[in-house]
Amino acid sequence: MESSSTFSLWESTSSCRDSALSSAISLSSVAISMASAVSDISSISACCSCIFAFHSCSCSSWILCFSSSFSLALSSVRFIFSVSSFSSRSFTCARSASSSCTQAEEEEEEEEEEEEEEEEEEETERRKDAMSEKGRRTKEKEKKEEIKEEKKKEIKEKKEEKKKEIKEKKKEIKEKKKKEEKKKDEEEKEEKKKKKKEEEEDIRRRKQKKKEEKDEEKEEKKKKNKKKEEEEDIRRRKRRRRRRRRRRTSCLEDNRFFFPSDSNTNGQLCPNAWIFRGATGKQTSHRIRLLRPDGSSLL
Repeated sequence: MESSSTFSLWESTSSCRDSALSSAISLSSVAISMASAVSDISSISACCSCIFAFHSCSCSSWILCFSSSFSLALSSVRFIFSVSSFSSRSFTCARSASSSCTQAEEEEEEEEEEEEEEEEEEETERRKDAMSEKGRRTKEKEKKEEIKEEKKKEIKEKKEEKKKEIKEKKKEIKEKKKKEEKKKDEEEKEEKKKKKKEEEEDIRRRKQKKKEEKDEEKEEKKKKNKKKEEEEDIRRRKRRRRRRRRRRTSCLEDNRFFFPSDSNTNGQLCPNAWIFRGATGKQTSHRIRLLRPDGSSLL
């Protein structure tokens, strides 16, 4: 931008310089025309003398007079045009110079504004870069934090899984222990039942044994009682025999032994009387049952 403004300023200056050069050429031509006009004025003065001395002028003088007047007029017109051209060119140069200066100032202002804008943009870019750097760092930090959080989460999940596995293992161990305890309790119950059954069986056997022993004792007692009874019976028989012997002996000694007939059941009888043959006292082959007067046996 600076180079373009400088170029435009230089271009406007060169145009002003060209205009000034052309104006100087115009002025020189004006000066030349003025010089020719002065010479023409001198010629015109000669012409005027010719006019005042009309009768004494030659034709050449009149021709010179008329040509000098014409060249004077032409020089005057050229002078006027040169002056107007010079003034117009000077005005154009001044205006272009002022406009160029104004434009240059405006361009400088624009350049300054553009520079300020560029500086602001650079500052903004720097800020953006700083912000982007900060954002990048923040993003990197956030990314690191996210990675850290993910790692923490993974570690936490692993810990939770480990805890869960430990819990499940503990639960399995507990269930296993519970099953073992249950099995043990069942075994103990079975053993207790078995033991109780054995004890009951033992008690039953003991009772049976006791019963058998009691029965044996009873049988023994019975046998003893029977034996005792038998012995008692034997003793009783012996006693009876002895009594009989004594009675018989007493009956025989008292000589009161007699034979009752079937029809005669009364009378005093000698108990357990035996029939003896004659006086020898020998016992006969059969015994006669003796009855009391009421019909009951004496034996």
